[in-house]
Amino acid sequence: MDEKYNLAEGKHDDIGVFVKTNKNGKKKVYINFLTVKESPLEFVHSKVSINVKQMKKFLEFFGDWADKNNNGYLMWDELKSSDKIYTAWNDYVKPPETTGADHMPDRETTDDMPF
Repeated sequence: MDEKYNLAEGKHDDIGVFVKTNKNGKKKVYINFLTVKESPLEFVHSKVSINVKQMKKFLEFFGDWADKNNNGYLMWDELKSSDKIYTAWNDYVKPPETTGADHMPDRETTDDMPF
């Protein structure tokens, strides 16, 4: 990940996130500007509240990352502990597909292959 997006641990109120290193040593960005609550209504899955100012700053901050790494998309995961729903930024980037030529770079591409 680019150094710009390697946020220091702790609370970043300007963009509405909290950064913490998990047990595996990977930094997780927890999103505080977005609050999700379960709905008591059967036909409503969840209720979402957003702090607009913090979300705008978050989108401005991570917008270039999204354009460069994920076709302009940002993803976050709604996670559930025993009694609370929380949100974490998902920075997974799909690796580029590997072609046959990538697997065997020493082979020449000719039409005389038997298969």
